[in-house]
Amino acid sequence: MAHVVWDWNGTLLADLAVTVDAVNAVVTEYGANTITAEDYALHYRRPVRRFYDHLLGRKLDGKMWEHIDQVWHAHYHARLPEIPLADHAVDTLRRIADEGHSQSLLSMWWHDLLVAECDRREISSWFTRIDGNQRSTGDRKAVSLVGHLEGLGIDASTEDVLLIGDTLDDAEAAHGNGARAVLITSTTHPDRLKVAGVPIIDCISELPALL
Repeated sequence: MAHVVWDWNGTLLADLAVTVDAVNAVVTEYGANTITAEDYALHYRRPVRRFYDHLLGRKLDGKMWEHIDQVWHAHYHARLPEIPLADHAVDTLRRIADEGHSQSLLSMWWHDLLVAECDRREISSWFTRIDGNQRSTGDRKAVSLVGHLEGLGIDASTEDVLLIGDTLDDAEAAHGNGARAVLITSTTHPDRLKVAGVPIIDCISELPALL
């Protein structure tokens, strides 16, 4: 691989526990059953509104979705300082750089918050570009990957590009842009990830061996 594109939430950031707690803050408000991390791994999907349609047993209208989004982010951001990086994250970034691969970061989390968190955690220097979401929450990653690669001056269909993520949406984004993908079992059940037909790992420390 010449270039590695990293996902953030659930990949470099080990935020599953806080993510599930924030989801439960939402569903409790609507009188629905709370979920476990295993439930999340089995049922999370994008667009995110479909995930809440499933949890709440109804199709959300625009006003409900806006409120759910606000509640989730309020709970998540309140606990952001306590969320650690994934195990071996910094060491893996260093090893990949030492092997001569460039790296960038693409997330569907809000751009300004993403950049600030990378700076606070002192990992921004590992990335040639950092892009977060600047449109609307819950979007899919494929369109964002197009702009990310254009900003890097990379054509994934002609260059060796590998996207590292934790959801089927990551694999679909990679395939839709001619890139390859590796998925981590950090937030999605392995049986669900297998349908993507890409390599699956349990820890990002396994990644350099695949490169």
